[in-house]
Amino acid sequence: MKRNISIDENTISMFFEKEFMQVPDRDNSLSESKYIRAIALIRDKEGITLPNISVAILETKYTNFDDVNLYATDKKTPLKSQNINTKSRGFFIDSDDNGQLIFYIYPKRLTSLVFQVESCVPGLTGHVISKNKIFIIDNNKVDHELPPIDIEGNGEYFQGDPETSYFNMLIPSYFDAKVHDTILFFVDNTYSYQSFSVENLDDLGNSYKSLPYNIFPDNKKVGFSYTIVDHLGNSRSSDELTIYYRGGGKNKPLDDLERTYSACKVYNSYGISSAHLLVNSINSRIHEVDVKNHCNNEHHEGLFIQIEGTNDPTDKTKVPVGAEVTLYLYINSVRYQISQIYQSAKKIMELQKGIYGDNKITFGIPFKYVGHIFSGQIYLDYKVNYYGDISYGKIWESQINTILPGGDAHPDNDNCPNEKTWSGIW
Repeated sequence: MKRNISIDENTISMFFEKEFMQVPDRDNSLSESKYIRAIALIRDKEGITLPNISVAILETKYTNFDDVNLYATDKKTPLKSQNINTKSRGFFIDSDDNGQLIFYIYPKRLTSLVFQVESCVPGLTGHVISKNKIFIIDNNKVDHELPPIDIEGNGEYFQGDPETSYFNMLIPSYFDAKVHDTILFFVDNTYSYQSFSVENLDDLGNSYKSLPYNIFPDNKKVGFSYTIVDHLGNSRSSDELTIYYRGGGKNKPLDDLERTYSACKVYNSYGISSAHLLVNSINSRIHEVDVKNHCNNEHHEGLFIQIEGTNDPTDKTKVPVGAEVTLYLYINSVRYQISQIYQSAKKIMELQKGIYGDNKITFGIPFKYVGHIFSGQIYLDYKVNYYGDISYGKIWESQINTILPGGDAHPDNDNCPNEKTWSGIW
């Protein structure tokens, strides 16, 4: 390997695409697809991708590679651990022609652990810890050792505070608590992608923590619980607290995030062209006429959303090619008590062949979400996951009033001749 390569050390840090997996209760064969992908994109300090770089993936203090099965990018070739030096054990993998570094983790039967790795290019970089951890634990235990969460000022039924996007809750003190225990939060036994590390034992039972309201569905009874995991993967779960969230929390994009990329562009139901571009301003308004062409669109789109990307590493205002993008739509209408958040499926910013620095992702929002809204507000933003580096687009906002004069604000369908009602932002 050439020694004059200038590697951006942060880019060799591995990212795990899932952070939680239920430990298998039987042998986990390759055909069952119960795996987690680890990925990185190796770049130099100018942002240029680096192919054919050999990277050492190393065990950490509490991670033993013998506790899982590891496979190369083809999902067929086992990765065998070896002594890299007198202090480190691991394996080598090479970045592909696009600079990507990929391997797969398959949990073993009844083997709980917290999985984390270090990466290095010997002679060129130091050791860099992975961007996140994987918690492979048993979260289906019948016996719950821990008391339920205490939500500040609320019982089973609670109303959100319109001045904030977060609620406060208290984790009770628990036996044998340790600094660096991790607390994972679950809604109906599904991981909410919310967690925090115990840094001060005195905080347990005394200091409130904040979580976003949007982990709960509106007007639906769910079970809310937490699981404590220590550094070895030993876990204890709480009893569920039954929650019925009535809505009412601040229904806007989170305002405490750093927003790197330009706001999305929003077009009316007549398609993507400059003539149909809607204005990004809380003083502008989306009208019924803007969404009325939905029946002529394949999925009854009332709005089209476009997000700009680039393969120019110097352009920091656009989403980089290869990034994963998720769109969020927020709708409010006080009169009809509409307060909803919709999340798209994830899309990858693909490279458009022959185009340098000018790429786009398009989302379609069905009429169901944006039709028959009376005197409300609409907000759009998006999350970007670029090999584990999370960032956000700036907020797009407008007023919205899309009911017909004298029309019903809560129709059963979108009134198209084919009688289909499309759900889900595509």
